[in-house]
Amino acid sequence: MRIDPTSTAGAVVVVVVVDVVVVEAVVVGLVGASVAATSGAVDGVVVAVASDGEAMSLVAGPTTPTDSEGASASGSSPPSAASASSAAPMTVAAITARARGAGRRLPSGSMSPSIRIGYQLSGNAGENPTAAAQRAEQLGFDVITVSDHVGPGLSPMPTLAAMAAVTEAIRLGTMVLNNDMRNPVQLAWESATIDRLSGGRFELGLGAGHTPQEYDQTGIERSDPAVRKARLAESVEIIRRLLDGETVDVDGEHYRVEGASIDAAVQDRLPILVGGNGERLLAHAGAHADIVGLQGLHRTLADGHRHTVKWSADRVTEQVEQVRAGAGERADAVEFSALVQVVAITDDRQLALEDLCDRVDGLSPEDAAAIPYALVGSVEEIVEHLYACQDRWGIDYFVVRELDAFAPVLEVLRSR
Repeated sequence: MRIDPTSTAGAVVVVVVVDVVVVEAVVVGLVGASVAATSGAVDGVVVAVASDGEAMSLVAGPTTPTDSEGASASGSSPPSAASASSAAPMTVAAITARARGAGRRLPSGSMSPSIRIGYQLSGNAGENPTAAAQRAEQLGFDVITVSDHVGPGLSPMPTLAAMAAVTEAIRLGTMVLNNDMRNPVQLAWESATIDRLSGGRFELGLGAGHTPQEYDQTGIERSDPAVRKARLAESVEIIRRLLDGETVDVDGEHYRVEGASIDAAVQDRLPILVGGNGERLLAHAGAHADIVGLQGLHRTLADGHRHTVKWSADRVTEQVEQVRAGAGERADAVEFSALVQVVAITDDRQLALEDLCDRVDGLSPEDAAAIPYALVGSVEEIVEHLYACQDRWGIDYFVVRELDAFAPVLEVLRSR
């Protein structure tokens, strides 16, 4: 679909998943949008954005599964450092940002709302990450996150360090790192370093990995999903102990660590976000993570980037219950995050929801209106939807790929 900038009046902005973490913002008209779709049955929507200059197309792809439940929360997708000294003064914004990052809801009547909004940087080399971080902070985003795919684009950890140097209060995170590409001791060390450089603002997001090309390029074996998820679980436990300042000895199924230690993170408990699907992964995340990332993605397709989606309110409820079952007595300490796949700001919510249902095979109007992955409607309706998801599922943290376009929502949300 070639976008004519002179004919976008009355259009809505739709964020479309390209690769679980890399996405493009596409302007799509509510009526008469040109969509090229492959023939045949579609088990869920698989939206790809192919860019050739100004040309873009939305493609509903076939659903030949290659990796059941293997998608990560990065929805991979898809844009002056505070002193680390404990004696350094902190602004109100920095204090509230730190409280948010620990996965704790701020008390009623506090200066900041309990819902956090994150912006996910695209990771494209052409995007200026420091300018994006400063703009996100200026607009009032709580977090800026970076995706992770080996290859073209920006590497996440150096990018976050650069953003830490030019911001003061906004929190910084990964959404999410492929665990298989990193040694847990090395990653804990890097995470604690960024936490120190940022004055205690880092959040570590991890997933089990899924993109075949990354494994091919690095020569790392791409194990089946169950093994990758088990390896992620073991890694999370090692990293947690290292970040907390422990000396770690582990002789596990996937990692062997002897006498490992690092300088502890600045935060009392540096938040770890775990994203992905599957009951075992979510239960372990409930027991060990601070934030659990939901994204509504389902099976990874043959190209290793696109996914089917599984969007239903019942599915969200099931996943939240799996997390809470694993968390047990610490369930109230776990923060839920949703990686938003569609943002449509429009005065005609019903028409926009109908349009979404037309594009997503099997999506009912009721589910389209309820799921946390689609923010559709007027600014006020989107804000109400955020609170509805918080009330229904306890989702306190939403990550979008819109920057300035999402500013009106932030303004109303912050005024509540």
